[in-house]
Amino acid sequence: MKKKLFILVIIIMSLNKSYAAITYGAGTASCGAWVKASRDGGSNDAFNLSWVHGYLSALQVPYDLKEADNSSIRLFLDEYCKSNPFDSISDAVHKLSLELIE
Repeated sequence: MKKKLFILVIIIMSLNKSYAAITYGAGTASCGAWVKASRDGGSNDAFNLSWVHGYLSALQVPYDLKEADNSSIRLFLDEYCKSNPFDSISDAVHKLSLELIE
């Protein structure tokens, strides 16, 4: 019974857009910052992309994400962030992870 209740709580929490998570590093930056760094290249772009890879790697264990290459990841995030410049990078990667959950 406790296991079923726990699973139900997790499912309900995952349906809520305002998930309670503390974000560190590049994930706290805005999507507008992602678009600028992606366009400019350089160390900020590499830092952001490295953070994304770490986030997705951490989710791989509990969720068995579909495989996605670097170009596909970047394309998804570029398009999402261009459309949602005030969202955070972590919001964008969360949306990507929902697409990758098998």
